[in-house]
Amino acid sequence: MKMAVCCDEMSSIDEIKKMLCNACEKNKIHVDFCNSHALFDDIEQENFDYDIVILDMHYRGIKMDGIGIGSKLNRIYPYCQIIYLVDDYDCIPKIYELKHCYLMRKADVEFWIDTALKIAVDNCSCHYVKGYLELVQNRRKIVLSQTAVTYIERKDRMVVVWTDGSFYEIYSSIREMSTRLSPTFSRCHGSFIVNMSYILQTSRFFCDHFGDFVCTVQIGFSDKFRNTDFFLI
Repeated sequence: MKMAVCCDEMSSIDEIKKMLCNACEKNKIHVDFCNSHALFDDIEQENFDYDIVILDMHYRGIKMDGIGIGSKLNRIYPYCQIIYLVDDYDCIPKIYELKHCYLMRKADVEFWIDTALKIAVDNCSCHYVKGYLELVQNRRKIVLSQTAVTYIERKDRMVVVWTDGSFYEIYSSIREMSTRLSPTFSRCHGSFIVNMSYILQTSRFFCDHFGDFVCTVQIGFSDKFRNTDFFLI
């Protein structure tokens, strides 16, 4: 698990850095310290690769403050857990509608950092349950809402994840992908997993997906497929 701590004045938080490093070592989290420019560039260039981010409220020389960066992370990397490190609690109304897992004062890091990291780690560990699917394509991390995935198919050594209008080719296996999906997905064939919420009709041998994709239901999967709550005859 990886965490970024974004602060433009690192020298002013030397004691906090020591506390964060100790807490991360205890929780087996790799931590990087960066300034707002580096983090903003990573997000803009889609090189962002962190599970947890600790943000300050104010940054120098960029278009966004901690609220703007947090909002951008919410939109592009919804699984990312955000912890705010603030000078005082006057900013609470500003982040009320922003998705974040913890907020603490810099003066209280020693007392609350372990709690904040535990919440963040727990949330990261179960983010797939909340409906996200994380893919790595050409060394770039992509996060999809599972509700947007229509079906997944195997092609040679690749797996193709289809959404409504797009597809993503990654090196993986159907079996590995099936362990990361919600119960709305069913494997109907050795090479296919379908999102049952998109199925129009099914029979013992076929499932009709939006009327433009028909997949064979193999005998080995027919019983499980037929017994799913979404099966229609």
